[in-house]
Amino acid sequence: MKRVRVLLLAHDFSLSGAPRSAAEIFEDLAGDVDLRVLSLAGGPLRRRYENLGPVKLLLALPKGDSLKRRLTRKLIRAWEQAQLNAWLFSWKPEIIYVNTTAALRIVERLDLPKARVILHVRELSAVLRNTKCDQDVLARYPTHYIAASTAVRDMLVREHSISADKIDVVLSYMPRGEEFEKYTVKKDLSKRPWVIGGAGHPRWWKGGVLWLQMARELLDILGKGNVRFSWVGAARDEHGTGFREIAGKLGLYESVDILPPVENPLEHYARFHVFALTSWEDACSRVVSENMSLGNPVFCFKDGGGAPDLAGDTNAAVDSFSPQAMAKSIAALLKDEARYHRVSAAARSRAKTEFTSFNQAGKILRIMQRLLSGSGQGMSAVPDSLGTAVEAYPFPPAAKTGSF
Repeated sequence: MKRVRVLLLAHDFSLSGAPRSAAEIFEDLAGDVDLRVLSLAGGPLRRRYENLGPVKLLLALPKGDSLKRRLTRKLIRAWEQAQLNAWLFSWKPEIIYVNTTAALRIVERLDLPKARVILHVRELSAVLRNTKCDQDVLARYPTHYIAASTAVRDMLVREHSISADKIDVVLSYMPRGEEFEKYTVKKDLSKRPWVIGGAGHPRWWKGGVLWLQMARELLDILGKGNVRFSWVGAARDEHGTGFREIAGKLGLYESVDILPPVENPLEHYARFHVFALTSWEDACSRVVSENMSLGNPVFCFKDGGGAPDLAGDTNAAVDSFSPQAMAKSIAALLKDEARYHRVSAAARSRAKTEFTSFNQAGKILRIMQRLLSGSGQGMSAVPDSLGTAVEAYPFPPAAKTGSF
């Protein structure tokens, strides 16, 4: 079967969940997809994407409203548009795959070819507002949507009036299961301390303060020496510094390890006995499926987003965003070794059978093929509110290209 030509729009190549997830999906689809990548920013995963296909980065635009800066921005956009036209002249993408709503800024900046457009929505309400993407582009530009959870799908229908017929739910995924084998060991609860994990960059919606409050409560319940805490992914910026300061205020410095983002977090997750997701809202965090694959029971908040979708009946979904209730539930599980091992085995089985990138890649490929077969919606173009929709072809003859 002919390979599908896909132009992937990315917001960056950082170590966060969305860039890692897209890399894994398109690695699994390498035999079915001819890929090119256009990104707003670089990052440590750039080389991994370059192994999948040609990559171009947009230039950073100068900020400010002076005449000189406005003219500079205009010149940069015009130069980038010429480069894009030449880059895609003979290739002609069939699918434009927008990896996050943050990447919609590329649509607002450049005239992209007409194509069938898939927007992978990995955000919920507050995070979506924080990206500051044009709401008209969000609602009208994509041909089709992939929602990271039922919570995301419901939000798109409820808050953005997008038809449910245009949305497929593809839950968070991770690498193929065999990559977890070397990290997976049966936990011996007779050995102390038990390690309670957390992960992510601790912006407010990740619920970092709730996690630290849960840790303080659990430390009081189980006693120092019986439990330890580990958070992976707190960068040395404003959010990470605040997180560390609050840990100190709560008297947790001696009991918590706060680690920066790492390229392979699995070796840290493997030391966890339990994973606690305390997000106020999280579309469908891949750290949940990763921890489940390692046999780590997952605790989350019932109204915090997509985690209950992933964990199913293998998790403990706590009401009312209560760190105290979560701490009590974790303590009860750790004190019941037989129940702990049942939950651990069920979590690992569910993740390995349902949430590998290999399984989910097939779903995404079928969505692309369905759109190209004509059973989906038609071609997409930039909404009129951002200017006249542009015809993709014919482009001018291909010029000598350079990096964006």
